[in-house]
Amino acid sequence: MPMEFNAHMPVKIVFGAGRISSLGEIARLYGKRLFIATMKEIVEMGLLKDGLSSLERSGMDYVLYTDVKPEPKSDDIDSAVDAISDSGCDVVAGVGGGSCIDFAKALAICARHPGKVWSYVNLSNRPPEPVDCSKVLPVIAVPTTAGTGSEVTPYAVVTNTQTVQKGTIKESAIFPAVAIVDPELTLSLPTELTASTGIDALAHAIESYFNASNRTPCSDMIVEESLRWIVRHLPVACRNGNDLRAREGMAWGSTLAGMAISQAGTTVAHAMAQPLGARMGLSHSVSVAVFLLSVMRQTLPEDTGRFARIARIFGASEDLNEYDLAVKGVDLLERFLVDVGMTPRLSDFGADDGLIDGLVEDVTSYMARPLKQHAKVFAREDLQQIVRMSF
Repeated sequence: MPMEFNAHMPVKIVFGAGRISSLGEIARLYGKRLFIATMKEIVEMGLLKDGLSSLERSGMDYVLYTDVKPEPKSDDIDSAVDAISDSGCDVVAGVGGGSCIDFAKALAICARHPGKVWSYVNLSNRPPEPVDCSKVLPVIAVPTTAGTGSEVTPYAVVTNTQTVQKGTIKESAIFPAVAIVDPELTLSLPTELTASTGIDALAHAIESYFNASNRTPCSDMIVEESLRWIVRHLPVACRNGNDLRAREGMAWGSTLAGMAISQAGTTVAHAMAQPLGARMGLSHSVSVAVFLLSVMRQTLPEDTGRFARIARIFGASEDLNEYDLAVKGVDLLERFLVDVGMTPRLSDFGADDGLIDGLVEDVTSYMARPLKQHAKVFAREDLQQIVRMSF
């Protein structure tokens, strides 16, 4: 069979320590007034200081919006629409973790569209309202964590507290125009967040690798390179957050993993993590970490060749047959999670068996599409077993 696939990555990446100081000159290329969506803590930590200085040097007007909260809620995004619409801003920047970048992406749509943000979320059991791409504001993404990869994806995750759902806007128009990836901005990230966001990036890479429906030679290449950077640098960054080389390696590994999901997409661990986050209020990265290992254990023996290649990236050198090496790959994944201190269990957060049926119903209804893309298609009973394994 001839090889045939599509690949699309329209984001300009500006990578390197101190590159946030180019925010002003970059923003001027896309508009006259910049709306910055961020958190108060980021401003208080001084992470935006050089960026704001560059805006002032360049003569770029800006509005600083600091009311973004973790795991963006649809009501909070809707409340911010008036602020950006009334500001006269024609370009929006998300500065922070995935929450800030996703918030900015959602505003880029809602600022010039009439619907509430939830109407643009793409659920498996309900199509989104159409988006006029010509009206979407350009987005500049400045990540301060190394995990979500949102700086290079066309996705924005939104929580609806009224319906107790967590879904994703999937729209090519919200690919950021520019991603400013400055590893220095992650130096102050606490160990727990370094680990949890890093495992989110790891999950992006692995799930893209096992997305049997959408993976391509291009996405596979990106995944394998991403895993090499993450496996090498995340443990070091967790041990010594001031190691700039490790922070650079994780920043690049996370960005690569974001590229991977922009090409192939996530599968079961994320499909289970988003409803869990909506039901229990857990952060996205912790929710993903809860399920990643259980999903991969249940995926064996499918795609043993891919598990074997992952094992070698994790450092396996034994002269084993493919199946035994694949099993070794899952064992090494578990060891890696233990090494970086990311082995959360549902019971850690007070969950009990009453969670299982409701969560599985969420996964098989409004989050069903990713299930069908995974290398092994799980029945409802399999999903129940994965949840039980995660207690």
